[in-house]
Amino acid sequence: MKFAIRLFLITALAIGSVACNRGNAPDQSVSANSERTDRSAEPQPNNTVQQPPAQRERQPVRETRPETRPDQVRPADRENRPAETPRSPATGTVPSGTAMTVTLADAISTDGNKEGDNFTAHLSQPIVVNGKVVADKGDRVSGHIKKLEEPGKVKGRARLELVLDEIRTSRDAYKLSTEPFIAVAQDSHSRDAAEIAGGAAVGAAIGAIAGGGKGAAIGAVIGGGTGTTAVLLTKGAQLRLESETKINFVLSRDVTLPVIRNANT
Repeated sequence: MKFAIRLFLITALAIGSVACNRGNAPDQSVSANSERTDRSAEPQPNNTVQQPPAQRERQPVRETRPETRPDQVRPADRENRPAETPRSPATGTVPSGTAMTVTLADAISTDGNKEGDNFTAHLSQPIVVNGKVVADKGDRVSGHIKKLEEPGKVKGRARLELVLDEIRTSRDAYKLSTEPFIAVAQDSHSRDAAEIAGGAAVGAAIGAIAGGGKGAAIGAVIGGGTGTTAVLLTKGAQLRLESETKINFVLSRDVTLPVIRNANT
């Protein structure tokens, strides 16, 4: 009986001791939960590997252009366009053999000039090709003295040979090539005059001019229509072509000139 009571007391004491220990022990679950909550609040390390800016994928930038109307030309297109070639003006070809009447600007003489001297003149009438004017009246022409002989070297007569070299129109200056115009001082022998003139028709014209004396050539056209021409002028030892004298020159080569206007305007 005593043994049973002793066992009961020991058991009761053991149970009471355990209960006391449980009451005094901290709540482990609460501590664990609190610790877990604190850890979640802490910043977590970012395990994602970030690429440096240079290695990041670059998105293509879309170029936006302003809308262009059909009637507009963009500056870039204008720069890339080939330069427009200016249109060449219409031209007309004056054939060789054409006579050009010119008026001397200054006097030319065997005693006042020398071989190689230049002279100027002006067209006495326009040059027309197929109804188009390629040179106007008054356009300047220039030439030179191809040959000059004083009295006593050719049967006692002075002699001049003139040629044209250039014509200057309202467009530009152009080269010319003409047969020489030949002037010989008057001689009393008509046979010599005919020989120099080179033909009966030209000889008749020479007679009409030479018979009028020194001033007869002024205002009259001198020279034949084709080929090399010759004319007898002025009585006396020296030969002189006065200013305002009109002379025919004959083209020895074709010359192409730009059209200036229609002949009927």
